[in-house]
Amino acid sequence: MLKSKKTIFAIIGVILLIGGIVCTLILFAPKNQKPLSPNELLSLGNKYLSELDYESAVVAFSKLIEIEPRNPQGYIGLAEAYIGMGNIDKAIEILEQGLEATDSDEIRRLLSELLTPAPEPEVTTVVTTTAAPPEPMLEPELQDMRERDYEVIEFGGYTWRVLERQSGRTLVISEDILERRAYRGNSDMRLIELENTTWATSDIRKYLNGEFYNSFSANDRSKIVQVTNKNPNNQWYGTAGGADTNDYIFLLSLEEVVKYFGDSGDFANRKGWYWIETENGWKTELRDGRGSFINDEYNDNRKAYMEDNSDAPWWWLRSPGDYSNYAAYVYVAYVYGDGFVYVGGVNVDADSGGVRPALWLSLE
Repeated sequence: MLKSKKTIFAIIGVILLIGGIVCTLILFAPKNQKPLSPNELLSLGNKYLSELDYESAVVAFSKLIEIEPRNPQGYIGLAEAYIGMGNIDKAIEILEQGLEATDSDEIRRLLSELLTPAPEPEVTTVVTTTAAPPEPMLEPELQDMRERDYEVIEFGGYTWRVLERQSGRTLVISEDILERRAYRGNSDMRLIELENTTWATSDIRKYLNGEFYNSFSANDRSKIVQVTNKNPNNQWYGTAGGADTNDYIFLLSLEEVVKYFGDSGDFANRKGWYWIETENGWKTELRDGRGSFINDEYNDNRKAYMEDNSDAPWWWLRSPGDYSNYAAYVYVAYVYGDGFVYVGGVNVDADSGGVRPALWLSLE
């Protein structure tokens, strides 16, 4: 009998212990997070789009549509995310669903853009000519620069120089310097904050693959091919080039400038070009050592100017310079040396640097 009572007490004790554990877990369990509101989901989705995090944007906008199936911004954002991922068919499917659910004019317009085949970019081969220059008349030196014997195309409202053609796609760079912009940061930032800047972490990459990329129509964006860019170290100074990047729009590297605009061997052989001050002013001189820039017979090929002919004396490359807060560039102001490639670069917060975007186009 005593043994039976002990067994009963033991069972009751176990039950009480388990009950206590359960109560403790319930009491101290983390409270469920408050669900995000539609406005919060919209802001979050747009944030992911700006950061090129398309997978996360899909999740945010899908949840927004689930909560507010008649909100057109959910369908538009979700379609933009799929366009960014290169899935145009899925984007069209989403917009069709959104049009049926909301009858939104904005969705109707975007859907029309995607369903209407865009005209192929106009291809023009321009050759050097002695014909009268177009109005307005340009300064003689600038007019000489604008005479060209290479292929150009018109795309998205810009003129592009063809650099390479592969099966089904074409690499182009803007014929003109489109704007001036810092590579990263601004003059208020401390130098230490700008250290270890690479193309992967630069503000100019975020801008080109965000705001600038999104300035094209949906149809034009569907023709821009996302590529993986290698970002090698600076071959002259060993400065880290950073991680590989997936880009729709990018800047050329030092290696690509040499490849596409002409290779004199100066880059590979580290020719020692220096600025030398003389009684008659500054001049360039070849001396022993690595120097700081490439000065060769292909300088003219690398010239570029602002479309409105305003001053932009140089354009950025995505390669690092001789320090981790420097980026290489091409100097084009003819007063100081047309087309020189400055391998040592300039501080990344310099906001006078010109932007010549490059991209691969699918023309099929």
